[in-house]
Amino acid sequence: MPTYDAILAQDTQFLTVAMEVCRATHFPLIDAPNTTIPITALIDTGATHTAIREDILLALNTIPLGRQYVDTAAGPAICDQYFVRLAFPDGKYVDNFRVTALPTDITVDCLLGMDILRFGVLIYDGKAGKFSLDFQP
Repeated sequence: MPTYDAILAQDTQFLTVAMEVCRATHFPLIDAPNTTIPITALIDTGATHTAIREDILLALNTIPLGRQYVDTAAGPAICDQYFVRLAFPDGKYVDNFRVTALPTDITVDCLLGMDILRFGVLIYDGKAGKFSLDFQP
């Protein structure tokens, strides 16, 4: 099970994990290279769905596949949805996964929501300032 250090900022602990995102593999007809972009995902157990900043999604040369009403910290919004492949540092990945676009003024790359976290084991050790995240088959 990979172990990560919790990032400390202003007396708060944020749990982040480095990941990579690229276009979902079921888009073979797009005539553009499938770029892989490194991102930092904030683990957000209060988020129902995983969301990625829209400028990152647009850089993947993909197209939105629908829109969804979402409640955000800034209030309600209607956001585009995309299918992507998310890869974790330990080599595990989720492909053809639906994510919601975050506005570009958000300071994080990705909010890793419960739609992905429900498939794994998240252990947080606050005293040690570490956490582990594992997705078991």
